[in-house]
Amino acid sequence: MALKCPMCGASVAYVRGDPLPPAFPFCGERCKMLDLDNWFSERYVVGRELTDEEQATADVTDMSRDDLVGLVRELQERLGETVEADEDDGIEV
Repeated sequence: MALKCPMCGASVAYVRGDPLPPAFPFCGERCKMLDLDNWFSERYVVGRELTDEEQATADVTDMSRDDLVGLVRELQERLGETVEADEDDGIEV
């Protein structure tokens, strides 16, 4: 499956079921960092005020470790990544 990098439009090769490329969905580290810079420089903005519910679900800073681990696992499963259970979950919070 060929996807396009959201920054430069270059093709990003991805085979469903394979691990995601390290810079996914970007073509490489440069585009990934340019996108991050856009967020830090506030070039990207939310086009409307967030509802109370959206604000409540967007803030993960008050989540417990177990809730964060569950969220990471759910995202990995949605992305089709293999989720291996181990004693300490392999996730640092």
